[in-house]
Amino acid sequence: MERRWDMNRKRSLRFRTASGSTGFTLVELLVVIAIIGILVALLLPAIQAAREAARRAQCQSQMKQICLATLNYENSQKKLPPAYYESVTFVSGKGITAQHSTYIYILPYMEEQALADKYDFKFTWNNSQPAQATDNKRVTATRISTLRCPNTIEARDEYPGSFDYAVCAGFSTGAGDALDTLIKQKLVQPRPNSHSRYDCVLYTTVLNPGATNEEFIFPTIKKVTDGMSNSFMWFEDAGRPYSYKGREPVLKTNGDHALTSGGDSWGDYVNWYVIHNVCGTAMQNCNNNEENYSFHNGGCMYGMGDGAVRFVSDDISPELYVSLATRDSGDIVSE
Repeated sequence: MERRWDMNRKRSLRFRTASGSTGFTLVELLVVIAIIGILVALLLPAIQAAREAARRAQCQSQMKQICLATLNYENSQKKLPPAYYESVTFVSGKGITAQHSTYIYILPYMEEQALADKYDFKFTWNNSQPAQATDNKRVTATRISTLRCPNTIEARDEYPGSFDYAVCAGFSTGAGDALDTLIKQKLVQPRPNSHSRYDCVLYTTVLNPGATNEEFIFPTIKKVTDGMSNSFMWFEDAGRPYSYKGREPVLKTNGDHALTSGGDSWGDYVNWYVIHNVCGTAMQNCNNNEENYSFHNGGCMYGMGDGAVRFVSDDISPELYVSLATRDSGDIVSE
């Protein structure tokens, strides 16, 4: 009798389902919930890492499309697209200065022929003609998904023409700038090209700048004497026109997001930049105000002159970085 009472007592401590079958005890239920919580905690980093890897792969694919469009332009035109271009055209007898970005030239090779057909080279990139069916300002305010890195944290809906892949023309050699600082620290050996510059692949030479006979000379593969496969051609400068420093947004005193000096449209003539800043010994991921910057963990994507795309770690030596970034300084990098 006592044994039967014990069995009945144990049964009474269990929950019963609607059908009358025995369910979990409260303790068992709590244990199951705890186990599920632990499993989720263990799996979450793996899920986040998988998402980061997927975003990085997509970014790499997009930059490769831009590199291939650049090379297809060269194959067709026998010259590389310029980092920037300015010309004077005459409309109704009046001289008009027209400025264009690199993207304007490679649109047809990026499967953006419809946008290219709407763009008028007689006028500058942000020329507005409201009475017309379309104008350059509206064309260059068009969102192109290929130009947006999926890792960039801001949607930037109010800047539909914003983009994350840009042209770096070279290094600033001003006193106190990144290159000058690293050379003084003997972390970079000075080796400018024959024109005493540190130029990148798409650097565009300007003859007689500011004069009436000003002339822009397109870059060519022939000028890349260090080798296209050894030279950066496209760079990340992500998040613009919102300003970031380190991995934090830069805010104004009123709490609004501060803006960079460019980057609100892929058509903007001044999208190109030169490297000014250094963070310790790193020339990337300091800030995105016309510098090399990404939202990838630990580095940036770079499109090489041969169309390959490489992820470059933040801890790359300054000496090797300068070798890869310059096109004709006699510092060829082996694989």
